[in-house]
Amino acid sequence: MEQKNIFEKNDIDAKRWIYSSKELEEYLGRKIEDVEKEYFDKIDSHKEFSNVCKQEKDAVQFYEKTDHYLYELLYWESCKSKFIEFKKLELFIKKHKIKKILDYGGGVGSLCIYLHNKGMECDYLDVPGRTSDFASWRFKKRGMGNKILFADKNLPLQEYDLVTSYDVLEHVYNPEDSVGVISSLIAQNKYFICKCSFSGGGLHLTKNEKYQDIKVFNNMMDEHKFTFSGRIKIDYISELFRVFGLNVVLGIREDKKIKYGGNFLIFKKTK
Repeated sequence: MEQKNIFEKNDIDAKRWIYSSKELEEYLGRKIEDVEKEYFDKIDSHKEFSNVCKQEKDAVQFYEKTDHYLYELLYWESCKSKFIEFKKLELFIKKHKIKKILDYGGGVGSLCIYLHNKGMECDYLDVPGRTSDFASWRFKKRGMGNKILFADKNLPLQEYDLVTSYDVLEHVYNPEDSVGVISSLIAQNKYFICKCSFSGGGLHLTKNEKYQDIKVFNNMMDEHKFTFSGRIKIDYISELFRVFGLNVVLGIREDKKIKYGGNFLIFKKTK
């Protein structure tokens, strides 16, 4: 099926997508072609999400009920570029000898599964609903023992060495509240790593576009006891390989310039 240029087809690992699509077929009891058709039939309606989402409950109800991310996030999980980003996080975790990890807004469980396959356990947090049900099913299938937390339940305080948030804050109705919750989950002098894109409208809520200004975003982080520490970038040797068309990540460096630029932002809880 023609994918309307939403995904970069040449970025897909074909073997990984075959495995993932069969997993979704098993979970839903439907053929992937039918799931894919339904996804693209509905995708245009999501462009108006910012206009119809007037209250926090509107956003929560949408994410509790939608099947949108079962297909989309599983497809992204099969992208080579996605695994490069996961590799950066893996190397950061190893570099800083991090033990307790939580993925905030974990979607279909992609990062938790990736880290599990690398011998690291990562707890999962999201709203209860279709997406988290699928993630839980995938964890059980793999015999994973990670803790599953829900955003509307009582959460532990200052427990984690690292909380990650990958393309999440632009979707929540009140990023300020979410960052406050994240701060309460992180132990003193430990880390919050996020990647955000606050522009675009649709499922990226227009009301949050003020945070596309990195200074405004950093001020909000500061209010919640976080200090900017750097951006995760691939090391210079890996950048050299990339010039020759080889997308490998041999190491990482932590650039101190505060900007988005498609990189993970590192914040440390220091206050």
